[in-house]
Amino acid sequence: MMLAAEHNYSNTYRECVKMFPDDTACAAFLVRLRWPEGQI
Repeated sequence: MMLAAEHNYSNTYRECVKMFPDDTACAAFLVRLRWPEGQI
């Protein structure tokens, strides 16, 4: 799977923690990345 170029990804640990404060936020991001049109 390739990451989408238009997304702003975190560059530091602090930004990563802010972007993904918990497992749910991380999972939601991965779902949006994998299925941008929504899950089948």
